[in-house]
This record gives sequence, C-alpha cells and structure tokens, in this order.
Amino acid sequence: YKLACDGGTPLGCYNLGVLENDKGNKEEAARLHKLACDGGELLGCNNLGLLEAERGNKDEAARLNKLACDGGTPLGCYNLGVFEEEKGNMDEAARLYKLACDSGIKDGCRAYRAMKDQESEQSDSYGKWLLGLMLFVGWQAFRYFRKNAPKSPS
Repeated sequence: YKLACDGGTPLGCYNLGVLENDKGNKEEAARLHKLACDGGELLGCNNLGLLEAERGNKDEAARLNKLACDGGTPLGCYNLGVFEEEKGNMDEAARLYKLACDSGIKDGCRAYRAMKDQESEQSDSYGKWLLGLMLFVGWQAFRYFRKNAPKSPS
C-alpha cells in the first residue's frame, strides 16, 4: 500500500490509513486518509470524518461525511445521519439512514427502523392521549347537560 500511496494512488493511501488506524496511529491515519480524500477516494473522506469526530471536530466530520455521501459512499450517508440525529434533525437523519440502508449498510437499516418504530410509538401515544381527552371532555359535557338540562313538564 505504501508504494501505491507514494505513487499517487488514493486507494493505496486509504488502505494504508486503515492499517495505521488499526495500529492506533491516529495522526498518521488522518494524514493518509486526507491524502486519499484529496485524491478522490471517498472512503478516505469518510474515515477522515470519523477521525475528526473522535477529535471533537463535529462540523469538519459532518462536512467530510457529506462529501462522501454526496459522492455515492453509503457509509458517509450513515455517518452523516448519526450527526444529523445528534443535532435533532430527525427527518434528515432518517433520509440519510434510508439512503445507507438502500445501499446495503445494515447499521443504516437498523437506525432507520429504530427511528420509524419511535415515530410509530409517539403516534400511538398521541392517539391514546387524544382519545382520552375526547372521552374526558365528552363525559364532562354529558354531566353538565344532565345536571343543567331543562326539566320536562310532567
């Protein structure tokens, strides 16, 4: 991989970056993933985004994952979905998780299903609350009219 990277092949830099990251050499991994990303290897952008997130640079991480996602790398879509969910942008997170899922990313499918299940539970809870409110209001109206209804002449 080193020969490929030194020769200007972005995929070689990406693969070398993965190896360096596995060894715990985060700085070197970041440098190599940046070379890969700058050379057009979008998995390098995705992995550099993850390293930036570990460093606490969430905005830069999101930018890099968006670059990967927009370029057709489904892992970038999944990771960007995580950032969007953390920011509370649930519709955008769901859209990104679905994109990742549709491209075969199992974590994207799990996250998308979890969001849809949560929406369903919230919808069910609201429906039960609304039904309870209608029953309460109806009961109060019944009691009021029963108590205050004009008496029919006998």
